[in-house]
Order: sequence, then structure tokens, then C-alpha cells
Amino acid sequence: MQRDGAIIFGVLGIGLIIGIAILASGAESNKLSLATAQQLPVIGVLGTTATPLTTSLPTPTSPQQQVIGTQEAPSVTPSVTPPLQTKTPRVTPTTRTTSCRDTTVRAEISKKANDFMKTHKEKDVTKVLSLISLPKSSADQQELDFLLGKDNNNTPRLYQLTATTYVTKSYSINLEPNSIIDRGDDLEERGTKRCQVILYEVRSREINGTFQEETVTRFLDFTVDQSNIVSLSAFRDKKDGKKYSGFY
Repeated sequence: MQRDGAIIFGVLGIGLIIGIAILASGAESNKLSLATAQQLPVIGVLGTTATPLTTSLPTPTSPQQQVIGTQEAPSVTPSVTPPLQTKTPRVTPTTRTTSCRDTTVRAEISKKANDFMKTHKEKDVTKVLSLISLPKSSADQQELDFLLGKDNNNTPRLYQLTATTYVTKSYSINLEPNSIIDRGDDLEERGTKRCQVILYEVRSREINGTFQEETVTRFLDFTVDQSNIVSLSAFRDKKDGKKYSGFY
């Protein structure tokens, strides 16, 4: 019994010593591994040197670069629409339509001519002179002031002068189209045409106590604008006579 116990105790002691030796050997081995790990390069798989791990970010791509895994969209070239070229409409000069022989113009001339001659026959100084358009020259203005008597206390002279004391017995106006004289454009009023008609006036005048009749030829001038508005502009004793010379 004592022998068996000694054997068992010896085995346990040997085992204990072996265990302590193993533990000490393991500690030395760990120290050696740690030191070696600090000095040696990192060992990769299968004994190869491991490549350091680096993280690279993808390089930004422009919108025109192809995206991985997608189909590149076809590039679209923007179309440039040329500006519209508008043509400037051609302006055709307006052709004058005013004519001294136009039916409407002749009718208006006839009316104004007869109104004037009736007033002239009645010897209404203020009214007859107002039927003629205002003078544009200083000479015509002076003549008008004289006939109105503005320098004579506004006492009209028109029918008080020796040359104007006649009595109009009758008159006739030639308004046939071919008889109306086209005097061309009025130089003083742009765009206005001058028309002239001939009239025949029978005047009775007292000479040496007796009345004698005479027939005189006079001219009435009219202006006609592009709207066919007719105005009486002169009462002449001849084609190119003075503005008021037809009264004498």
C-alpha cells in the first residue's frame, strides 16, 4: 500500500513538474512571438508579404463620362434656330387722286362759286370777303384791310369805290369738266391742288347819268386738298391777277 501510494505520488509530482515546465515554455514562446511580430513584416496568406490595404475613392466623372454598369446616353447637339428675317414691306407712294375734274370736286366748286356770286350780287361786304380764304402775304392782307375799312373807322370801302359801284345784273359760271383749269399744286400749301373756273359777270354802271351794261370775265380760284375739301381762295380779274382784283 505504501509502495503504491509512493508511486502514485511520484507520478503526480512528475506530472506537476512537466505542467509547470510547459507553462513556462508557453510564456517564453509568447514573448518571443510578440517580439518577433514587432520586428518582422506582416505575413500574409501562404507566407507572402501582404500588400498594405489602401482605400481609393472613385475619381469624379463629368456628366459626359460613361457610368459603370449603364449605357452611355447619346450626345445631343443643340439645334440653333436662325432668327426670323422679316422683310420690310415696300411702301408704295400714295398716288394723288385729287382732280379738279372729279365729279365730287366739281359739285363742291359749283356750290361755293354760286354762294359767293349771290353774296357778291347782294353787296354784303363782310360776308362776301369772309367766303375767301385768309390772305397769306402782307400785300394781300393790306388789301383786305383797305376793303374792310379798318383804317376808316371800320367803314367798308369795297362797294363804295368808283370802280366798285356797279350792280351785278347776272352771271354765269362755266363748270364743264374741260373748262375747269388745273393750275397744279399750290406752292404755299403742300398736297393741295389749285383749280380755277371762269365766270362771266354782267355789270350795270352809271356813266354820265345813264346806266350802261358790260360783261366782264373773271376767275375764281379754289384749292382742293387730298381729302377733296374745297376752299375758295381768290377772286381775280385775270388768271394770275391779285387775290381781290376780281371786284374791280
